[in-house]
Amino acid sequence: MDGWALAVDIGETSVAAAVSEQGRTAVVAFPDGPTMSPAVFCPPGQAPIAGPLAAPQLAAAPERAVLAPKRALARGDTVTVAGEAVALAEVYAALLSAVTAQAARDRVPAVPPRLVLTFPAAPGSRELDVLLAAARSAGLPAPDLVPELVAAAWCLAADSAPGQLVAVLDTGGSRIDTAVLRRTADGFKFAGQPGTLARPADDPEEIVRRGADELLATTARAGLAPDQLAAVCVTGQASRIANAAVLITQTLGIFPRMAPDPRTAVALGALTGVLGPAARARGA
Repeated sequence: MDGWALAVDIGETSVAAAVSEQGRTAVVAFPDGPTMSPAVFCPPGQAPIAGPLAAPQLAAAPERAVLAPKRALARGDTVTVAGEAVALAEVYAALLSAVTAQAARDRVPAVPPRLVLTFPAAPGSRELDVLLAAARSAGLPAPDLVPELVAAAWCLAADSAPGQLVAVLDTGGSRIDTAVLRRTADGFKFAGQPGTLARPADDPEEIVRRGADELLATTARAGLAPDQLAAVCVTGQASRIANAAVLITQTLGIFPRMAPDPRTAVALGALTGVLGPAARARGA
């Protein structure tokens, strides 16, 4: 691949990205760490702004902020800001532009020749259309689109063999997503319908228990039993809970693979899924 590739994972509470260049893959470093806030400032009559440049405006006029674009996208393709409808394609374009500017530092060309975006397991075409429109508006190439749960599997179970089954549990800011995937010669395919439920109140153990129960139910709906799974992969907030691995093992009978850094696992996995296992981050 000539040039460099950029993968962006826009979550409910943070934005993460990874780059691959000359066979080396790394997480994009933002001013405050490995993630960027998803909050976007929407000035009247002007294009939305995201990233470090938006911070002063967000503090001065919080009523013009879109704090969680991903949640807004689940409800429609526009969001109301100070009584005005703002296209979410433009909100997402602001996020993509801010991420690209940070990732492109000291890189040529300034625009990545290849772009990878992640999306929830079961979106409608409307959500995907918004992502495609956002990339165009940001002046970026047409993206490869990778389901978040597939990206998590690429990050944590890229060593699985064709035919093996991998279960994935992802606990986000407001929802729990689950899936069983079958490894194929060239990737991962859903072995059944993914599962989604609202995340319970902020009781860490309850979040993990509900997630494990939903993953067990997702496995059963696919006509499978836990002992047919080659791996259970966990990312999102559940992977940071101290006894999560024990609770999941009690439910599924398999000790899970926990994301070393759940904030960046999906972005890194998305690159691996598109570029191949050789793109895995060194040391990841």
